[in-house]
Amino acid sequence: MAGKLTTSLLLKRRQLTIKVVSNEAGPSKGSNNIPNVVIPVQPSKIAKNSRLPATMVNPSGEITKSQKKNSKNKQISKKQKARSDKGKERAVELSEKLGNRVKEREEKKAKRQRAKKAWE
Repeated sequence: MAGKLTTSLLLKRRQLTIKVVSNEAGPSKGSNNIPNVVIPVQPSKIAKNSRLPATMVNPSGEITKSQKKNSKNKQISKKQKARSDKGKERAVELSEKLGNRVKEREEKKAKRQRAKKAWE
């Protein structure tokens, strides 16, 4: 396939290596060879970059999930904290209400079963 470009990202020893390989089927017009580009990058800066994908490649070659979305290290304003606390309290209240409703439903069902057995 003429003009097909493939790219691969490799993180090795604190360097981000971007390899761009050009595969062409026919004779080339001029020199279309794209050289390998080596950009030195610190892993801490890569971890802080929000534009990078969710998975990261360690220097050892292992793939790890990014913890950016699940990070709890952010500063939270008083309003946000109050809102989340209020939401947690409301969730507890609603779960208690739901538990009470389920318990009442089960009690009514048991009462009907006892009445049915007594009738028979």
